[in-house]
Amino acid sequence: MPDPALYGRALVVALLTSLSCVFLLRRCLERSSPTRNALAELLGVSIAAAVGLAVLQIRPRLPPLNGLDRFLAVVLPVALGIELVTATSRLAEKQALLLRCVAAATFGGILLYGSVHLRPDPNAWSASATWAWLIVWGIALIGEWQGLVTFVRRTSDLAVPLALSGSLLCAGLLIMMAGYLKGGSVAFPLAAALVGAAWRGTQADRPGSLSSVTGLGVVALFGLLIVGRYFGGLTTGTALVVFGAPLLARWPESSDASPSLPRKRVWLRLAIVALPLAFVLFRAKLDFDQKMRPLMLERSPRATEFTENSEYERYGRSPEGVDDAFRKGPLCSRSTRPGNEDLSRFSVNSVHSVADSSAGTGRPRCLVRLAGSRASLRRDW
Repeated sequence: MPDPALYGRALVVALLTSLSCVFLLRRCLERSSPTRNALAELLGVSIAAAVGLAVLQIRPRLPPLNGLDRFLAVVLPVALGIELVTATSRLAEKQALLLRCVAAATFGGILLYGSVHLRPDPNAWSASATWAWLIVWGIALIGEWQGLVTFVRRTSDLAVPLALSGSLLCAGLLIMMAGYLKGGSVAFPLAAALVGAAWRGTQADRPGSLSSVTGLGVVALFGLLIVGRYFGGLTTGTALVVFGAPLLARWPESSDASPSLPRKRVWLRLAIVALPLAFVLFRAKLDFDQKMRPLMLERSPRATEFTENSEYERYGRSPEGVDDAFRKGPLCSRSTRPGNEDLSRFSVNSVHSVADSSAGTGRPRCLVRLAGSRASLRRDW
């Protein structure tokens, strides 16, 4: 079961760790510069995310065994290395773009490596269709990665990394509601670490200090959505909406190149980004409630008794030929006669008896619905 207290603890620990690490790393540097500020922010995000994942007791296995392991052990470190290289070395803009293009073209294949999505399966999509979608995802990744990094480098806009953090939280909640609790919980420390580093980045008074953490946040959002889409039951449309939401943080674009934008403009951009995220969360919550409502219904303390909400009451009186003694008989009282031993291990939600007219014997058939499961156990009596 999900533990909200544990997730909240991971959020707070990652946020405080990010703020502290960025502050201490800047104090350790002799001079403040965009390059050193970016280095401090990237290291602060990495340390805070690792601490938050440790609170959740999530550690990538080596060698990676699934998509989540490859996301944490391969994709995020590679993206961190690219942002470190572009921030600390004097690479030309075209060279940095080339690095990001190569990474964007390979990240999708790395995440799905060895999975059934890339193997021919007559009962599912072909591998060629999956590769076609990975090409689309790669184009979307490089477009958003380069576009947001360039925008933040020019404006030092705090709204963009905050929008990425909100999108990460939304993606995590969607993945958890889709059924992948561990994969969705990874988003919480990543989002908190990004917020802490971005907030401290606004104190640097140096344009361009937020571009590196922005690039790392875009890759984190991409990897998490791919994991949720192919391993967690997230739909393609929902994933694309969440991935494209941070692009709305560029509007309305300001012509002022000062390091700190007015608070009203930042909040306006965040409100615009929140609209599609709130919509997909609302739809996902409705679907989640509809699917989980049968499993969350209140169950009787004595599962063998008929209640007002039982299937017997819902479907009316039993057909003629089925006497009341059957409803108090051995099966409904969880008898231990041969063949019924396994029934005593389950919590029976309701029992409904009908006449087996097809067999011509008039013998009743008992349907036992197991608590906590959608499956029904059907036995002839």
